[in-house]
Amino acid sequence: MEKNRGIIRELLKFEFELDHSAKEAMDNINRAKGNGTVSKKLEDMGWEYLEHPPYTPGLSPSDFYLFRSLEHWLRGKKFRTIEEMRESLTEFFDSKDREWYRRGIHKLEEQWQKVIESGGE
Repeated sequence: MEKNRGIIRELLKFEFELDHSAKEAMDNINRAKGNGTVSKKLEDMGWEYLEHPPYTPGLSPSDFYLFRSLEHWLRGKKFRTIEEMRESLTEFFDSKDREWYRRGIHKLEEQWQKVIESGGE
């Protein structure tokens, strides 16, 4: 098991160095090591798999105010360490003023209303 963990860790590092997304990395590792390898490892680690709800244009959580702004901030950035990533995220959140957060909270309320009006779909 320890040997397999090391192999999967190295494969993940390699996949991300190639700029593959987490989904692409998982698919590639599963093809190389056998279907379900990554899912089994995540399950062994106690991670819970959550199903994605059906996509509704305009209501996707990733389309929300914070995530669009954060995606723009992170575009093109590469981090060599977790600490570099943390520093960048801290810089992002520190760069926002009170008004930015206030607008985001009001937009969240509007977003929730849209979800209610669509029957939760």
